[in-house]
Amino acid sequence: MPGSANLATLGLLLVLITAGCLSSSVEPGSQANQTDNATSTKMIYYYFYSDACPACKLMEQTTLSNRTVLDALEANFILRKTNAATNARLAQRYGIVFVPTSVFTRPDGEELRRVVGAVPAEEFLKLLDEVVALAQG
Repeated sequence: MPGSANLATLGLLLVLITAGCLSSSVEPGSQANQTDNATSTKMIYYYFYSDACPACKLMEQTTLSNRTVLDALEANFILRKTNAATNARLAQRYGIVFVPTSVFTRPDGEELRRVVGAVPAEEFLKLLDEVVALAQG
């Protein structure tokens, strides 16, 4: 049945939108309220989330509230916590479809790495080390 795959895909998209794990809202005239800081030597960590996303809440309650993670972020990154629905222009700029999505960039905005989904603190710390190494290499 050729249409059954399309129907299954549509069903999955509806579930993700309803659960708040898919950024479905695009505000045509929205302005990104956070900008890159090209004068800084720190990389930028964009954390794209949605208020209705359970995985985003988990990420914030565990990984992004972990003191070791926060210290590592503060040492090398400027944190840009960004609601993907209310900052649609920035989300579109970085091609955000699913949340949570972590995007790591150079100070000028050049993307170094991205990860989609909630990441445990230990794994996130390893990721931060990898991104710092990428930026230096």
